[in-house]
Amino acid sequence: MEFGERTPGVEYEERPVAYGVAFDDAGRVLCVCAPGSFYLPGGWIHEGESPEEALVREVAEETGYRVTVGEEVAQATQVVPAFLKRGVYFRMTLGDRDPEGAFDHQHVWLSFDQAASSLSEPAHAWALQQVPR
Repeated sequence: MEFGERTPGVEYEERPVAYGVAFDDAGRVLCVCAPGSFYLPGGWIHEGESPEEALVREVAEETGYRVTVGEEVAQATQVVPAFLKRGVYFRMTLGDRDPEGAFDHQHVWLSFDQAASSLSEPAHAWALQQVPR
């Protein structure tokens, strides 16, 4: 699946990304936020990293949670200015959280319906819908 509009004549750099979906005991979805935007936790896959390794690193950097990566639930591409974010999405289980870390994102827990309607990238919202609950 590909989400977003490509601009004719624009060359896009392909960037591999990995994102995760985690639920708490109340069925809420872990999201990270930037001003006015919500995303699933995750991000760029560095050279030499597997998607699973990138997801563990990114979630720790963004939220402080240690995670166990579970099954792959979706693959989707999100078109953003200058990039094609080639994403793989996993279910993940949260472990302990480092309360003293310097995290680069605030995290929030949203109900499934709130998350599905609030995620800023359509690929994230679609991938969330693919996760068995």
